[in-house]
Amino acid sequence: MGLLGWLTGPPKDVTSRDEAKKRLQLTIFHDRMEVMELPPDRLNALRDELLLVIAKYFEVDIGRTECTLEQDEREVAFVANIPVKRLRGS
Repeated sequence: MGLLGWLTGPPKDVTSRDEAKKRLQLTIFHDRMEVMELPPDRLNALRDELLLVIAKYFEVDIGRTECTLEQDEREVAFVANIPVKRLRGS
């Protein structure tokens, strides 16, 4: 809402419910963006810890491992692409 909007108020067809919904959506979006702003060193630490656990069960190609955070409208996903060479013996 610009300066003129502050002077005239919200459009008559916008209810307080609509305004509250818009503010809630903005708050939720902001909270989700904080997850997306994970510093690279923290993302790398998470990747390294996951690889340690996975390497107990599989022989993996560490050089081709990719980990990213992806976001759609409703959620953030940690996506790990970890090429597996073979199952480790028991």
